[in-house]
Formats: sequence, structure tokens, C-alpha cells
Amino acid sequence: MMLPKYTELKSMTEKDLIEKLSSMEINVQVGVNFIYDELRARKANRQNTLIVWLTAIVTIATLLNVYLVYVTLN
Repeated sequence: MMLPKYTELKSMTEKDLIEKLSSMEINVQVGVNFIYDELRARKANRQNTLIVWLTAIVTIATLLNVYLVYVTLN
């Protein structure tokens, strides 16, 4: 069994990666780890993007709250 190339992993969808993982023999630990690492990296990337958006939303809400308190007290 040949190990997948890095460019092949990047071009595959998550569904394709999971199918490839399921079809690989269990004793090919190195190849399996490449695919698991790719899936983990994609999940971490999605989570990081979500955290950035949520941080921006909270920052905007905080600034709006500060403005509303300022307007109310003056």
C-alpha cells in the first residue's frame, strides 16, 4: 500500500478522507496517521475561524453596550 501524497490529501474532501481511512488496512499505521492528522488540521482550522468570528461579534456587542451606557448616563 502506497502512502498518500500531501497534495492528494489536501485536494480530497473530508468524506473522501474518511472513506480512504476506512478502506486502509489497520496495520498501515503511518498512512492512517497522515489521514488522521489531515482531518484534525481541518477541524482545528474550522474552529479557529469560528473563534475569530465569535470574538469579533463579542467585541462589537461590547462596544455597542459601552456606547449605550454612555448615551444613557449623559
